[in-house]
Amino acid sequence: MAVLPDVNEIMHFHDERVADCGWGKAGAVRFTAGVWRWIEANHRCNKLLWDEEDRARRKNVPDSAIAANKRAIDGYNQRRSGVILRPVSTGCLRSARRGSPASRSTGSLLRSR
Repeated sequence: MAVLPDVNEIMHFHDERVADCGWGKAGAVRFTAGVWRWIEANHRCNKLLWDEEDRARRKNVPDSAIAANKRAIDGYNQRRSGVILRPVSTGCLRSARRGSPASRSTGSLLRSR
């Protein structure tokens, strides 16, 4: 049975990636398998989305630039949805969804329904 990473590990990973301004577009992929693959992919989608949302808030650019940002935001949202659903549809998290410890520090369980 796969045990999910500790919540503190995920938070540390998240904080490191948010602090790295160029990571979303240019950062190297660190994980290629397991649950960390999906955590990293989700964080990358979030970072790309947040960066694009920041650009969409600019006031000193033409409306066409903001429209392009909005289209990119839609694309990043769709990409993130796929990343969220893929590990579930492939069975990657099957054992975790059935009650593996979601956090060793709290002992909380992740339930599918």
